[in-house]
Amino acid sequence: LVRFRPGTPTAEVAAALIAAGGERDGRISRLGVQLASVPANETGAALAELRSSDDVLFAEPDGAVRIVGTVTGDPLADSKPWPFTITRLVSAWEVTRGAPGVTIALVDTGVSAHEDLPTLLPGWDFLNEDADASDDHGHGTAVAGVLASLAGNGQGTAGVCSSCAVLPVKALGPDGYGTWSAVATGITWAADQGADVINLSLGAPGASMTVKSAVEYARSRGAIVVAAAGNAGSTTPFYPADFPGVLAVAASDEADVLYSFSNRGSWVELSAPGCASTTSLGGGWNEFCGTSAAAPFVSG
Repeated sequence: LVRFRPGTPTAEVAAALIAAGGERDGRISRLGVQLASVPANETGAALAELRSSDDVLFAEPDGAVRIVGTVTGDPLADSKPWPFTITRLVSAWEVTRGAPGVTIALVDTGVSAHEDLPTLLPGWDFLNEDADASDDHGHGTAVAGVLASLAGNGQGTAGVCSSCAVLPVKALGPDGYGTWSAVATGITWAADQGADVINLSLGAPGASMTVKSAVEYARSRGAIVVAAAGNAGSTTPFYPADFPGVLAVAASDEADVLYSFSNRGSWVELSAPGCASTTSLGGGWNEFCGTSAAAPFVSG
């Protein structure tokens, strides 16, 4: 992933990539980031060559990013009450349950239709480059349930913002993994669709300047960006949660104490319930735990 200084001629961009032994694969146009491929054993040399150029703002590997939540597989008929009482959501719902005009984007494994979810907005799949943003893992559908499960319908659980609109953005595959470039493209696309909030229940220990640029772009478009702090039980910063302007969310339990698995530290802004009953891929409900579950409480 290579970002050149604004105004760098296209011919110079192409020449720099060729000189580094790279083949141009595409571009994240909103961020001005070039995607290039090189043989695996030449990655270090290619990065060094690009970073030596005055025209290059940054060059970095397109690293792997993954989900940070776990679906246990145990269907539940009713939600546990403590996540709603400890966050005082019951009192908040007396004021509002949100509105369809509020759009919350989930950059995740996709979201599939479910009897306990509202009608989804048309999304996009950045892995297969098509309009089918359905879930082939289960993580994104679980995140959506914490966020927006229908309230008062006599089944399942209730989402934090059950009247809000959900925008599925698929950037992670059936194994729960994806790339920084797919996540960054998904963030910028969500911002361009007018997302008010962008939920990122994903991450990795290493920072990506490309994703940092995407977060800056989304915030410039007025979006609030919320990200899971990670599940390593560590104080080591986790990204994109630690980027400036991102609300980093840790996971707390029924006693309002951090779960042992939750990352923590001065870079984390707040915590939220880290286990919840939520919608399951294919129907029914599951117990869902992790900072992936805590983040959509905040997004909602």
